[in-house]
Amino acid sequence: MIETEVIEVTTRRPESPLPRRPAIKPRRRRRRHRLPRSVRYGLGFAGLLLIVLVGQLILHSIQTEPRDARALTEREVRVTMLRPNERVLAQVPVMSRSPLNYYRATRGTLLLTDQRLVYLGLLPRDLSSPAGAPPAFEQRDYPIDTLTSVEKTRVIFYTKPGLAIDAPNGSIRLAAESSDWPSAEALQRSLAWQHAGLRSEGRRAFAQDSTAAWARAAAEAEAARPRSHVIQNGEALASIARLYDTTPEELQRLNQLPDTRIRVGDRIRVGPK
Repeated sequence: MIETEVIEVTTRRPESPLPRRPAIKPRRRRRRHRLPRSVRYGLGFAGLLLIVLVGQLILHSIQTEPRDARALTEREVRVTMLRPNERVLAQVPVMSRSPLNYYRATRGTLLLTDQRLVYLGLLPRDLSSPAGAPPAFEQRDYPIDTLTSVEKTRVIFYTKPGLAIDAPNGSIRLAAESSDWPSAEALQRSLAWQHAGLRSEGRRAFAQDSTAAWARAAAEAEAARPRSHVIQNGEALASIARLYDTTPEELQRLNQLPDTRIRVGDRIRVGPK
């Protein structure tokens, strides 16, 4: 028999030298959601209308401010505000703006008198009030004492010089025009001089009160001081004089003693009647 040998041959594919690239998925483009043309036109028209309304409101606010605010406040000061025999030492035109009504300034005047510090402001007219409505004023009084301070500051977003008034009954920030700033500085100096006078007067009154209190205490001590002394065993005129803060000679004079000899049990005078 003839034996046959079968040889199996396996073939392998040659390996690729480059790796396979993963498949790239195509990106989907996002669609932009645009507003309809009619909506865009409507929003633009509404914004333009809002700008026009705000401009008209600002213009109306400026026109409704009284242009004779200084004359009105000065007349109000002369006619109704000043007390009898009250003398004005310094005066400066000022103004203030509130955050809620920024475009309508409250214009007025700040006065320093010999009795008080007064702010009188003319409030802007209400937009709905008639043109002939009487003016409305805002008045604030501050005492002239060391608790009331007036300091220089910057107001209205640091665009104008001003005065900051701080007192126990309230505080306020007032702006002054550049042309009126020397008057504002003069008012602050006058108040500082009055404070210096008050401090000097206080020190003088304190010294007088202290002297009077010392005199009263000395008089009370002198009144409580004993006027006589009973001589005890072992005492001498010199020891008795030291006990009552005096001298033996003074005791001899008060008691008309010829010498310094004394007897136990005798009563002698140690002070004036």
